Amino acid sequence: MPSPDPADFVLSFVKTFKALQDTLTRTLAAYGVHPGQNMMLSALADRDGRTPGELSEQLGITGPTVVKAAQRMEAAGLVARRRDDKDGRLVRIYLTPRGRSVVRPIEDDIRAIGERATASLTPQQRCTLLAALDTVFRTLQAEPHGDPEPDG
Repeated sequence: MPSPDPADFVLSFVKTFKALQDTLTRTLAAYGVHPGQNMMLSALADRDGRTPGELSEQLGITGPTVVKAAQRMEAAGLVARRRDDKDGRLVRIYLTPRGRSVVRPIEDDIRAIGERATASLTPQQRCTLLAALDTVFRTLQAEPHGDPEPDG
């Protein structure tokens, strides 16, 4: 069997990504959350009161993207931004009760999306797919130039 054309990989991946992104967007909209914001909510649920810089480092996104997302999430009542008690130059981001209440249901819904998307794969195929995607991601991250980040 001949090796697939690399362009076929890109087209197939883009179609798959779009289908996952559309499903995720619809799912998160029920909570008033945009894709990407769910990662910030989970990170804050693990350790509340992080700075934008800490979130940026953990999530692998730029500081300005974190700040913009935090502003939107604050307007939606999901987080609160407050000056640090000891160092007034720092801003810390905290989950609100509403933000905390949606973390687990969102994580459960995302898990269900993944289960649905991979339902026809064997456990071995799931492992192979995850490993292959991780390899592709690391390869693209190693490139000297990258694409701009999406808004959060």
